[in-house]
Amino acid sequence: MLPALGRLFARAWANLLNLAGTTTTTIVVFSFLVPILAFLIDLGRKWHLQRKSNATVIKIIRDSVISWTTLVPTCLTLSAWLSLFSWSFATTIYKEHKTLGERANMAEAAAQSAKENAARPVLETSTVRLIDAVVISASGIRPVSMQTDTVNRGKENAYNIVVRQSAVTGVDWRFEWKDVRERHSEILAANQGTLTTTSVAPKFDGQHVSSDQWHIYIYGTVEYEERTSERSKKHGYSYCYYLFSIESKDPIKPELSPYEFSDKGLSSASDVVGKFVECPKQPPAPF
Repeated sequence: MLPALGRLFARAWANLLNLAGTTTTTIVVFSFLVPILAFLIDLGRKWHLQRKSNATVIKIIRDSVISWTTLVPTCLTLSAWLSLFSWSFATTIYKEHKTLGERANMAEAAAQSAKENAARPVLETSTVRLIDAVVISASGIRPVSMQTDTVNRGKENAYNIVVRQSAVTGVDWRFEWKDVRERHSEILAANQGTLTTTSVAPKFDGQHVSSDQWHIYIYGTVEYEERTSERSKKHGYSYCYYLFSIESKDPIKPELSPYEFSDKGLSSASDVVGKFVECPKQPPAPF
């Protein structure tokens, strides 16, 4: 209890310092400086008046300490800082109480969402494979075939699945939906039901493009329905992945960037594993 109360006081003091834009040392110095200056001024005045009447030094100092000239500034300074600290203490308690309440609400919402997600279909497209080797010739980059797997990782079946997918080799991230491949399925079973879609990136004339400026990427959208006894709800998302590197299955050969691939004697896609990562841009979601 006491350690927790001490930490609360420390946080309240830190908040007060942050609000005032100052430090503990500055507060201490100036808090003592005002009463000391008032005391010295009063002491000088009394010293000048009472020494003439043969008053002792101790009496003069005692009279100056308990005089209104010293006590009033001291009390005002202490009252001001006590009031500010009390306000900071109350504000700190309120903010922490509010934060705890928000965290509790977020945790409850997350638990509710997890519960709902556990009882519905959840589709994702994250697996991408090279079907053809990347071949770079004097005339450019030959067509490259790729496959994606759309997997239902939810606990319920998905219905009326529509996958629209296209692949491109280019210097920027354009989603023009040329040569679109569509896959339809009436149902995708819960727990790892999979729908595979193949797309081909057309030939790319890259003679006048620096080899590290073009990208081979595949993108698409997925729409599906969630059906319960009470309702039918549509879901959808988009995705985009680009070929980041190509790794040989031969452990002696290194991982290569796509534009280095054709120069290393790896002519078959079965010899390698393509590493795909998310594109910096994504196509618009279906809705």
